[in-house]
Amino acid sequence: MTDTPLTALLVEDDARLADLTRSYLARHGVDVTVVSDGPSGLQLARRAAFDVVLLDLMLPGMDGIEICTRLRQESDVPVIMISARGEEADRVMGLEIGAD
Repeated sequence: MTDTPLTALLVEDDARLADLTRSYLARHGVDVTVVSDGPSGLQLARRAAFDVVLLDLMLPGMDGIEICTRLRQESDVPVIMISARGEEADRVMGLEIGAD
């Protein structure tokens, strides 16, 4: 059995937060691919097999809600929504659209 690293797609438009998240996950053995806009994130999530998708809620081009909704129509990859917004309604909406 080989020890292949987990792979994550991080879709985050804040470069500082993306770098911080990528660095943290990389230190824990996760191979992270970062994109900074919604359409690129959706395209890459469809093209490559990731173990998890980390998805910002507010993105240029297409928001995280739309990306998660579209991914759920064709994939069961775990999706974790990340956002500065923390209201309960936002968490409920994320779960309703299929985020994990």
